[in-house]
Amino acid sequence: MPTRQQAAREFVKTWSTDNKGREDADRQTFWNDLLQRVYGIDNYYDYITYEKDVQVKADGKVTTRRIDGYIPSTKSI
Repeated sequence: MPTRQQAAREFVKTWSTDNKGREDADRQTFWNDLLQRVYGIDNYYDYITYEKDVQVKADGKVTTRRIDGYIPSTKSI
């Protein structure tokens, strides 16, 4: 089994090719691969939510924006 550092190197090698890395087309595949291959999260489908609407405050107004990926366990309170 590769170390996390080895897995990260392979991940970078994979995603540095010309046919990878198109944001719209590869966004979810990129994150799923990162979570599984580098961080060892097998159930990434329970770990991350894609295209989540969030409330943000900008210029004194609260508006709804959409973020590419949301990982609830990384939110600090």
